[in-house]
Amino acid sequence: MTSRANCAEVKLLGSVVWRGCRAIAEAERERLAKERAEKRRQALLEVFPARVDGLIEVPELTLFEAVALHALFSGPGVEDAGLTTPTDVWPKERRWAPASCAVS
Repeated sequence: MTSRANCAEVKLLGSVVWRGCRAIAEAERERLAKERAEKRRQALLEVFPARVDGLIEVPELTLFEAVALHALFSGPGVEDAGLTTPTDVWPKERRWAPASCAVS
C-alpha cells in the first residue's frame, strides 16, 4: 500500500488476493493437476500396458485384440457389416479416447 487513501480503498474492496499470491496458487493447482493426471496414467498403464514395440500386423493379432480394436473404433449402435468410422472423420463431440492418453 502506498498511502492511507490506498489502504482505505483496499479495505473497501474486501478480501483481495494479490497478483503474486494468485500466481503461486495457480502454479500449485497446475502442479497438483499434473500429478493427478500422471498418477491416473500410471494406474491405467499398470492395468492396460501399452505396446510400444512397433506396428502390429493384422495376422499377428489375437482374436481378443481384434475384437477389442473393432469395438473401440466402431460406432455405438452401428452393428452392420462390421464397418467402422475412420478416425479422421469421427465426430469431435463423441471422443473415442481421453484427450491426454498419449504414451511416451
